[in-house]
Amino acid sequence: MALKVLSDALQEFDTALDDIGSNLEFVRAAMQLRPRLRDMLHWQNMDGEARKLATRFLDQGSAEESVFYRGMVISLSGAFEQLVRRVLRDGVRAINEAEGNYDNLHETLKRQNVYRTGLALQTIFEALDYLELDYELLSKNLGTCFVGSP
Repeated sequence: MALKVLSDALQEFDTALDDIGSNLEFVRAAMQLRPRLRDMLHWQNMDGEARKLATRFLDQGSAEESVFYRGMVISLSGAFEQLVRRVLRDGVRAINEAEGNYDNLHETLKRQNVYRTGLALQTIFEALDYLELDYELLSKNLGTCFVGSP
């Protein structure tokens, strides 16, 4: 059950890792190819625009790989953060759907639900830019958190 709930999050993370890996491979290839490319091109067969583009690429100084890699680390961190957020969101939804009744929840989870919902509601005037909250839905759902609730 747990793996099924997390499969979409893992697939999304895997796609992000593939994209990052593809970008790294492209940069590595471009850095290795650029110094060798000038003698390999058929300059006489190029139109003006292609010649300008090739010349501009070849005239670039060597790139500092570490700058690019630091950017990729930031992208990787963002992808991991998205994975964690997605796992939490999907996990909470799965628990919510599996339990179906407030009385079936563990006491700790009941208290955390009320507490975390209260924290979320506190952001109504200073909304978090990385989190989309439906305050009406939060309020409605919080109203169902009592013993005997369906």
